[in-house]
Amino acid sequence: MYIEVRNYMKDTAWGFVFFIVLLTVASCNKKDEHSLGEFHIDIATVIPMGENGYMLMLDNGKQLWPAATDVHYLPVGNYQRVFVNYTTLSDEQGGYDHYVKVNDIWNILTKKVIEQTSQNADSIGHDP
Repeated sequence: MYIEVRNYMKDTAWGFVFFIVLLTVASCNKKDEHSLGEFHIDIATVIPMGENGYMLMLDNGKQLWPAATDVHYLPVGNYQRVFVNYTTLSDEQGGYDHYVKVNDIWNILTKKVIEQTSQNADSIGHDP
């Protein structure tokens, strides 16, 4: 009787350990989920979509749709280069690579390229 109880308890203990390990391994497999605590900062171009909408085209060609935003005004113009801080909400959907939440957006100052000539050689680099 003593040996049977001991074997039963040993089997129960190993079963419990196996169950806990199984739960731990299963709970760590969350690579496909998007955490709202994770954010990315990238350089993008603002592409106008309709009257008040826009999408973001990253330098690597990925298209981001701002499904949510913390920026309640767009401080940049159409086709403006920006730094964008965003959180990924979903994978590919509706023709876009990701639906995102825009946390913040900053304008990147860009200017046209000018050719250096003898007339403007002394003023390049001294733009006020």
